[in-house]
Order: sequence, then C-alpha cells, then structure tokens
Amino acid sequence: MKRTLICIALGLMTHSVVDAQSLGRQPIDAPSEPAAIPLGTGGVEGAVAQESWFSFNKQATARNIQRATLTPVLPDKAKATGAAVIVAPGGGFVMLSMVRTRAKEWGVDTSRIGMLGFSAGAMTTLWLDVNGLLKKRPSTD
Repeated sequence: MKRTLICIALGLMTHSVVDAQSLGRQPIDAPSEPAAIPLGTGGVEGAVAQESWFSFNKQATARNIQRATLTPVLPDKAKATGAAVIVAPGGGFVMLSMVRTRAKEWGVDTSRIGMLGFSAGAMTTLWLDVNGLLKKRPSTD
C-alpha cells in the first residue's frame, strides 16, 4: 500500500511539472533575423523534435534549434565602449572566433570580450575559460 501511494504521489508531481512548463506558452512564427549570421554548423542529425518558437512570459523563446546563428546586437556608435558579451544559449562553438574576427567591423575591443552560456553554450564557455582561451588575445602584428 505504501509503495502504491508513493507511485501515485510521484505521478501527480510529474504531471504538475509538465503542466507548469506549458502554462503561458503560445506558439509564434520564427522572428525575422536579417542580421543573423549562419554559423555553418549544419543541422542536427537524427533530430526528432522540430525547431519551435513560442511566446513565454511575453518573450520570444525557441526550442530545438536546427540552424545555429550569431546575431550581433550593436550599440549606437556614440555610446559604444568596445566591450562585448557573447551569449551562447546552446552551443556557440565558433562564436568567440567570429567575434574576434569581426571585432574591428563591430567596434569591439578584443581585450574586453566576455561570454555567458546556457546548456551546451555553458559547456563551451567553461571549456574556453578553463583552457585560457577567453583571456587569450589575438596577435597585434
């Protein structure tokens, strides 16, 4: 009897978590991203779930991204300080290199680049930091 009650309780908790995750989520069309730069990472081989976009708490949110991009969000040139933050939500394996390559074009000081990652992007950020690659500066030759 005790085992049955525990199983029922776990089932109810799992059901509540699933319902809570779907609350307030409304499907939307993928936004236009004219400034997005394809990273050329290819699709996700064997992906079962399709890329989906939805509004959650009035914010556009995506799941199961199939085509990785980098979208620069640049300040007004009069307010630019040269600092940059790369936000890698789920990957970003080549983002740091791309930002450094385009630093002059975008007005980025390569000694003032930070990185923040989520999911696989967190692992990329951690790996770059542990291996000293976030602090490594490009040659000034």
